[in-house]
Amino acid sequence: MRPLKNVAASRKVSLVFRKASGLGIKPQNPGILVLLFSVTALAACSATPSTHAASPTTTTKAAPTTTTTAPSSTTSSVVQSGNAPPPQIYGDLEQRAIPYATLDGQPLLLDVFLPAPANGNTPPATVPAVIDIHGGGFVKGSRTGQDPISAKIAQAGIAAFSIDYTVATPTQAGFPLQIQQVLAAVSFVRTNAARFGIDPNEIGLFGTSAGATLAVLSAMAAPQLQPDAKVQADVGWSGGYDLTAALNGSAKVDALNQISNVMEFLGCTSTSDPTCPEKATKASAIDYVSKASPPTLLATSDDFKVGCEIVDPGQSSAMAQALATKGVSVRLDVNHSCAHALAYASIELGPTVAFLSQYLSSSK
Repeated sequence: MRPLKNVAASRKVSLVFRKASGLGIKPQNPGILVLLFSVTALAACSATPSTHAASPTTTTKAAPTTTTTAPSSTTSSVVQSGNAPPPQIYGDLEQRAIPYATLDGQPLLLDVFLPAPANGNTPPATVPAVIDIHGGGFVKGSRTGQDPISAKIAQAGIAAFSIDYTVATPTQAGFPLQIQQVLAAVSFVRTNAARFGIDPNEIGLFGTSAGATLAVLSAMAAPQLQPDAKVQADVGWSGGYDLTAALNGSAKVDALNQISNVMEFLGCTSTSDPTCPEKATKASAIDYVSKASPPTLLATSDDFKVGCEIVDPGQSSAMAQALATKGVSVRLDVNHSCAHALAYASIELGPTVAFLSQYLSSSK
């Protein structure tokens, strides 16, 4: 498949247990990507299935004076780990409501959180970046829900870009539109690297819940679908990476509305829709795993029940194994908290920042 045009050795899974405490995107301005590809194109580029518009506002906040050392990189052994918070070295400079693309004449917006001088520390001239993708079951949510996470990532020395994307409805499927928009955001940030003071070769993806599904799927598919939107690392908290398992009953489902949300994401009319299995395969990150996949951290909780972890943790373990089989660096963090995604941020944010700092080399 011709790349889309921009207009402007097997390893063990690193396992950590933590204790609880036409779908076109049109350019808005130079540097915004036009992405036009179909579900069919996604299938054609898929790897062999695995086994299984206001002006931006700017504010500056100072970080707390206490500095905490990030945890060291983990080996492939099972490690009992604490929940060290991310280092708070800098302040964060916020730029709000920046359009990165348009859909049907409406801007798609992102907020930027940049490392800023604080506590006698000045960020380097260029820093790595991460695209931060909110959850909400593909059908709701907003970039502002990620603000606390994005600010802490910036305070640790990594620029964070929290994005809005078009939520799914009964008449508007989320796939592949939401993936197009994530890749558009990556390309926008990379093209505008000088504007934001980031290293265009050190960009990662991070998402929570449905945002994790989008982050990891985009990271896995980009090398095949849109090489100029490839990322150097990705992180998913409580995502679904094999959507066929949720539909065929081979994965445990904790809440019935999850099936409904997945159906809207895929654009399926019902579980008996004959097109649904094929769509689910095309929208599953596990089917795009290859040797070109970026280093990946997958976090989940093993307290799988209503009111706690609501996405089957087996989704994360199966994805981790698929990556390890291809020789991709992968870390699987399993905590024991009664929590889902953002609700266990106090446990997983420190290790997430450490992981991104390790694989986005500018932050070393």
